[in-house]
Amino acid sequence: RNNTRYAFEVLKVLESSLAEKNGKLVSAILYRYIRNGLVKANSPELIDELTNHIKETYPEGSKSVIYQQIILPEISLELLKHKNPTMKACATSIMDYVLEKRFPVDLNSDVYEAFLERAELGKCDRDSPFHRLFTELVTNGYRPDPSRIMKLLTGYYPFTDTQPIQEILTSIHKLQSETPQSALTDYKLDLGTLEAISTAAVQEKNLDLNLLVWDLLDLYQYKPTECLFENVILSCALRKRDENAFAALMDMERSGFTPSRALLRRLAVKVSYKSHGRMVNARNLIYDAADLMGTPSMNVLILGLGMRRDIQAAMEVYDHMILNGLVADGNTFDFLIEALYIDAKDIFTPNEENPRPEDEDYVISGMGMIEKSMEAAGIEPSTHFYHEKIRLLCTIGRPEEAKIVLDEAIEKGTRIGVGSIVFLTYRLASNGDFDAANQVVELCSVAGCGDPPEYLVVQLKNREERWRRRRRFEINHDEDDDSE
Repeated sequence: RNNTRYAFEVLKVLESSLAEKNGKLVSAILYRYIRNGLVKANSPELIDELTNHIKETYPEGSKSVIYQQIILPEISLELLKHKNPTMKACATSIMDYVLEKRFPVDLNSDVYEAFLERAELGKCDRDSPFHRLFTELVTNGYRPDPSRIMKLLTGYYPFTDTQPIQEILTSIHKLQSETPQSALTDYKLDLGTLEAISTAAVQEKNLDLNLLVWDLLDLYQYKPTECLFENVILSCALRKRDENAFAALMDMERSGFTPSRALLRRLAVKVSYKSHGRMVNARNLIYDAADLMGTPSMNVLILGLGMRRDIQAAMEVYDHMILNGLVADGNTFDFLIEALYIDAKDIFTPNEENPRPEDEDYVISGMGMIEKSMEAAGIEPSTHFYHEKIRLLCTIGRPEEAKIVLDEAIEKGTRIGVGSIVFLTYRLASNGDFDAANQVVELCSVAGCGDPPEYLVVQLKNREERWRRRRRFEINHDEDDDSE
C-alpha cells in the first residue's frame, strides 16, 4: 500500500511539472505499476482518489480524455480480481461510470472481454455491470466469443433475477440473427439452458422472457420440449392471457405431448380463482374457437368449475365434450369425481348433523353416473380416482363402503396414496370403529405406500385410548344413575 501511495504521489508530480510528451510517457509506466499495485493495496480510499484524479487530469471534452477511456477499464478489471468484496464493489462502480459515459469499446476490447469472463466466478444480479457491458458491446457492433456468453450466463444462475437475463438474451438474439448460416461459429444456447431460464421466468411471472425464449427456439430451429410448453402456458395464465394459454395447451397436444395433471390443475386454479367472470370467459373462449377446444382444455374447464362449486356446469362441459366428438380421458373422470367431492363437502359439513336424504341420493347418483360413463369409455379407475371416491364416501358418512373401495383398488393392483389411507383411518376412528381403522393402517405396505407413517400409528393409538376411557366413564356414569 505504501509503495502504491508513493507511486501515485510521484505520478501527480510528474504530470504537473514535466513537459506534456515526457510526462505522459512516464505517467503511462506509472499507471501500469499503480494498476497492478491496487490489487494488493486493499485501499478503497486510494482507489477513489486515483479515479477522481484521472477524471480531473483527463477531463471529458479534451483530447486527453482517451487516457481516461483506456486507464479506467484496466483499473476496474484489476480490482475485479480482488478477493475483497469492497474492492470488487469499487470495480463495479468504475465500470458503471464507464458504461454511463459510453466509452468506445474498440479501445479496450480485450479488457472488456476479460471483464465479462469474471462473471462466472460470482453470483451476479441486476446491480452487476456484466449484462450491461455485454449489451453495450453488442449494440456497438462487437461480436464476443460464443464461449464467453455461456460464462456470462453461468454467473447469473439460477436465472431468477430475470431482468439481466432478458437483456442478455435480447443481445444473443441480435447476434444470432446477424450470423450467416455458413458461419463456423454461432450463438446458439443449448435446450437445457433455455429450459432453466424458462422455468425461472415462470417463478418470477415474467411472460416477456418466456416469449423471448420461444423466439430463440424459432431462430435456432429447435423443437419445443414438454418443459418449455408447460412453462409458457403457465406464464400466460399467470398474466391472465387465457386465450394464449389455451392455444399453447392445444399446440402442446398437437406436438405429441400429453399435458400433465399438475399442469391442468394449475391452469384450472388460475382461471377459477377469485373471479367467476374469468371462468365464464375461459369457457366462452373455448366454446367459440374450434382450435381451442380439445380434451385438455375441456378438462381444465371441468376442474375449474368444480373448484367454483358448480358441479352442474362441470357436468354440462362433459356433455359438451361428447356432443363435439371429443374423447374423454382419465383426467376427465378424475376431475369430475373431484368436482363432486368438492360439492359434497359443502353439503355434508361437520355442523350438519342430519343431512337430507335427497342430498345423499344426489351424490350417490352422480358418482354412479361418472363410473358408468368411465366404464363405457373403457377407462380403468386411477389412483387419483380412488382417492376422490374414498374421500367422497367418507364425507357422506359411508366409511365402511370406502374401505371396500380401498380393498377393491388393492385387489386390482392400483397403487393407493398414503393420503387416502390417512383420510379413511381418521374417519373410521371418528366413528369409533378402531378395529377397521387399524386394519386400514396395516394395508399401507400392500397398497403401495410403504410402512405406515409413525405419526398415524401414534395418533390412532392415542385416539383409541381416549375413546375407551370416555366409554368406560359413560358406562360407569350410567350404572350410577341406575343404582340411584
